Amino acid sequence: MDGFHDKAHYFIFTDDSLPTPEKISEIKERLAKHETWLQTLGREGVRFRANRENFTGVDFSHRKLSGAEFTECKFDKAMLNDCEFLDLKDSGPNTVFFNCDLKDSIFDASRFSACIISVVRASGCSFYGASLENVSIIGNVRSYEDDNDVINDFRHCTISNTSVTNFNFYGALFDKCSLYMAKFSNCVFNKVDFSKALPASSLFFEGCKMSRVSFYDLVIEGSVFNKCNLARANFDRVKAKGSKFASSVLSYAKFANSDVSESVWGGSAVDYADFTGASLHHGEARLCDFTSTDFRNAQLYSLDLSGSTLRGAIIDSSTNINLTNFTGCTWLTGEICKAESIGRCIFK
Repeated sequence: MDGFHDKAHYFIFTDDSLPTPEKISEIKERLAKHETWLQTLGREGVRFRANRENFTGVDFSHRKLSGAEFTECKFDKAMLNDCEFLDLKDSGPNTVFFNCDLKDSIFDASRFSACIISVVRASGCSFYGASLENVSIIGNVRSYEDDNDVINDFRHCTISNTSVTNFNFYGALFDKCSLYMAKFSNCVFNKVDFSKALPASSLFFEGCKMSRVSFYDLVIEGSVFNKCNLARANFDRVKAKGSKFASSVLSYAKFANSDVSESVWGGSAVDYADFTGASLHHGEARLCDFTSTDFRNAQLYSLDLSGSTLRGAIIDSSTNINLTNFTGCTWLTGEICKAESIGRCIFK
């Protein structure tokens, strides 16, 4: 097909030409008809629908685009700042971006609600100050040839009750971003710094690649990290009480002086991690690998470590192990702790 490249059934524009002045004029006319369609609840005007159109450099700024439909379109250096993509509820269909290619485009201060955003690529885009509420975002992480070209800007953005799948957030900016009850599945967050985001809660990450991600000194209480790769992640000074780190890779992760009390770690690899000065009390960390992990000055009281590997770990007189369950653990020296090893390891 002219101007398209078929990559694993995702269409990417290969035509870099700019829309003609005649095309720009036609787009403006269609946008005006769409706004009439919105104002009259569909009695007049025409809903904006675009199929495989090239919107390179097109300015949609300040437009009301609720209910618009974009299918396999290209947005390269397009301006969509201060636009409305709102929930029409019973008055009409909601906004849909289906398999669109977003590159270096601006969505600053735009408002998204109950939209479906399916992208073959989203690279170098800015959502500064935008609001995404109850939005479904579907990406395609395999379409990114060079992670260094991906970085998107979500500074001062609000993301709430939103589901994101297969999206590449490599190196994305989240300064002053508000995250609430957002769900991320099979996404890439490598080298993302959340430390400057606003306090968050009830975040959900499943199957995500998050090596070297930083949550330094952030509040993320009650969050879930299920089957994620968090190798060398930085959770120093984090407040993540009641969180879940199940079946995840946390090798060489840093949790110094953090509060991860009442958290669940079941089946995770937490080897060579740093928990100096951390609070893990009243948590569940069964069948985990804590090989060579540092627990100096950590609060482990009433923590269930049963069946876990502690070979080479550092647990000394500064570690609070009152009522800690070591039953079935592989101890620092490689010996196995007997049943009822509470507060200390009783060797078999």
